[in-house]
Amino acid sequence: MKKQKHTLIILSLFIAVAMMFGYCKKPDQEVAQPTPTPVNNTPVTYPGNQLTAIYTGQTGISTPSFAITSDWTTDVQWKNAPELSCAAVVPYTGQTLFQGYIGKTYDVTMKAMYDSTYIYFLLQYSDLKQSMATPWYFDTTGTAIGKPTGWVKEASSISYDANGVMSRSAFQEDKLGVLWNINNSCEAFKTQTCYGSCHIFQPYYNRAGQPKANTSGNHYTTYANEKIDMWHFRLTKDAAYGKGSDEYQDFVGGAGNWDTTGGSANGRHVDGISPTTAGGTTYSTATAVQGANSQNLKPIGKSTAIAVPMWYILDPSTYVGGQFYIDVKDTMTANANVVCVQYVDTMGNLYCAKTRSGSVSDTIRPNSANYLRGAMTSENYYNVETTPTEGKYCQPASFATPVATGTGRDDVDMSSRWVGGKCIIQIRRKLTTNDMMKQDVDFKGYHPAGDPLPTTPSSSGVWFQDQPFGIGIFNNANYQHAIKPNLLLHFKTN
Repeated sequence: MKKQKHTLIILSLFIAVAMMFGYCKKPDQEVAQPTPTPVNNTPVTYPGNQLTAIYTGQTGISTPSFAITSDWTTDVQWKNAPELSCAAVVPYTGQTLFQGYIGKTYDVTMKAMYDSTYIYFLLQYSDLKQSMATPWYFDTTGTAIGKPTGWVKEASSISYDANGVMSRSAFQEDKLGVLWNINNSCEAFKTQTCYGSCHIFQPYYNRAGQPKANTSGNHYTTYANEKIDMWHFRLTKDAAYGKGSDEYQDFVGGAGNWDTTGGSANGRHVDGISPTTAGGTTYSTATAVQGANSQNLKPIGKSTAIAVPMWYILDPSTYVGGQFYIDVKDTMTANANVVCVQYVDTMGNLYCAKTRSGSVSDTIRPNSANYLRGAMTSENYYNVETTPTEGKYCQPASFATPVATGTGRDDVDMSSRWVGGKCIIQIRRKLTTNDMMKQDVDFKGYHPAGDPLPTTPSSSGVWFQDQPFGIGIFNNANYQHAIKPNLLLHFKTN
């Protein structure tokens, strides 16, 4: 009995020491990485979730038109394309991560076509109106609450009162995400698609080697050889220039480096950047774009700076971006409707010039209801029929900017519109891009050793491979999104 007791004590000490070393590491200490499992190339099927892409070279089928103003649902080119109907649902992830959105369901329809160069997608989902992201408004009680001017931006998250009841809607742009498995590399993606790289509340190590809790979720792959293609569409600002953001997800250096991208291992990157060293966690820098429409100015006669708009639209009702965005090109060349805020006084009056360095030409005096916050919801913030005054002169909080060309980030064309209670999106991308860093899915097929070829080649002799994918719908949300996983793109070649 005594011998057994000694043995238990020794085992307990051994386990305690092992756990201590498992959770404590020095910043420069190497962390053992998991060994990649052999790639399983067994074809995956998703009954009832197959999107069939038809070839436009067939008799009676032509290439879809691609213009922001066209109503693609009535284009004759789409009439023969099979339609996939499904539903995307906001899941319960635990804690309060998706609070206010959980259970929201969106009816989705999709069609796909391809020609010798491009693949096209037509996607629709239920959404009554276009959402507006964090507009600026003037708060007449600003002085009383210690804000000298009263210029305030709406919150991008839902606001709740003391009883947990929603007191005001979130104000955020509608977005869409589409994920693909690059070169069939991500094993988990084959059976889980989006969920294969999603890590919710996954603890991580900080730079001091201490384990830290994670209160949110991030995307990264399990092994160093795995990559996922990610198409990210901001459905208002990106549509202004007809380009989505082509991105990818990777291993980001592994479990020992989970804090290298800001705290919790977000393996998401824009195309065109990559680790500066093989297997490293420091990435090259992406081309900078214009940020938020905001600046800090000291009110005349005061020493403390406050936030106000940087650029101001004199009449949003006649501006191409309305109250949704400011086109960045209008900050670089003269536009009579767009002025630059140069000064602000303690009453909140804005003194503006036609250019960044010009003389004051316009003074904005927010002394009427037109400058007050609009309706409670982002989708109906200013409505000339129901709220003809409040919100009329509220200002966009962001810019529409072109995606940097020649970087790989501009590979995906897109356009969007809201018609008949639906958001309608058209997407176009080359079947095979000029990608040299394995950051894009190749729709003409990737066939590793042992992978069975599809049964039917195209008329040109090119082999196409079915591609699993998943979508995420962000309706007036930051990161809370409805998910439809385990979809399958199938190429019909005859």
